[in-house]
Amino acid sequence: MKGTLQFQDFRLSTSSPSALGRAIENPFKQFAGSKLPQRKAGKVLATVTFKHYDGKVSVIECRSKSEIVKARQFFDIFREEELGMRDFLREFPVVMGVIPKKFHTEIRKALKERWNIRKREQADWIIANI
Repeated sequence: MKGTLQFQDFRLSTSSPSALGRAIENPFKQFAGSKLPQRKAGKVLATVTFKHYDGKVSVIECRSKSEIVKARQFFDIFREEELGMRDFLREFPVVMGVIPKKFHTEIRKALKERWNIRKREQADWIIANI
C-alpha cells in the first residue's frame, strides 16, 4: 500500500460490512509467518536496578550470572560517587534539615571541581536533596 488510498469503483451494501475491509490492501500478505524476526533465545535471568542521587533509575537486564556481576560492578562506580558526595556534604552544618545559604557557594565550587557539575540548578538540587 504505497501513498494514500485512491478511489476504487466498488459498491458497499448494508448486507456486506466486510466489503470495505476487502477493499483495503493487506500490507502483510507477502510475509511468511516463519520468516518473521525472532527474539534472541534466552530468558532474562535478573534485572539489576540502580537509583541515582537525582532520582533517575537505571535498569540492566542480565541473561547470565557473569552479566549480573558486570552490571553490579558498573553500578558500584556510581554508588561510590554518590557516597563521596554525601560524605562531602556531611562536613557542613545542617540547621533545621537544610544547609545554610552561606555555605552554598563553597559547595557549588567543590561540586564543579570534583564532580564536574556545572549547572547551578543541579548543584542546588544536590544541596537540597542529598
